[in-house]
Amino acid sequence: MNRRNALRTLGGATICGFAGCSGEEDSESPPPPPLVEIVIWSLLEGSESVSARITVEKDGSQIFETVHEFEGESRFHLAKDWMGDDVPYSVTIELIASGETDMYSSSNFSDPSPNDCWISYGEISSSSVFLTSMIDEEHC
Repeated sequence: MNRRNALRTLGGATICGFAGCSGEEDSESPPPPPLVEIVIWSLLEGSESVSARITVEKDGSQIFETVHEFEGESRFHLAKDWMGDDVPYSVTIELIASGETDMYSSSNFSDPSPNDCWISYGEISSSSVFLTSMIDEEHC
């Protein structure tokens, strides 16, 4: 092989390496962390009450829906055996009277640890709803 062909070969390999055509498979992104629990607190005063629709999607399909009546300071808790899989989940809460809605999903997490799971936390008042989540491996 002459010098010119050797430089062409090396140059092509370098360009190909920079362009990402090295032939190596791209590493897969880690699976989303599993949802293990939902906890929603009401911040209502006295005998004030509000109805909320709570829905959960698992891997793109609705798996759970309920309408829960919150009265005064109360709590809704959900932990079921269909939770805990390494697939995408989303949790949505809608206040029936006002239509106010909030949603949180496993796609909100970037670079989860393989041992992480998440708990969805929510707060409801008479006119607003707020969802957030905690991710860690302590509750898995």
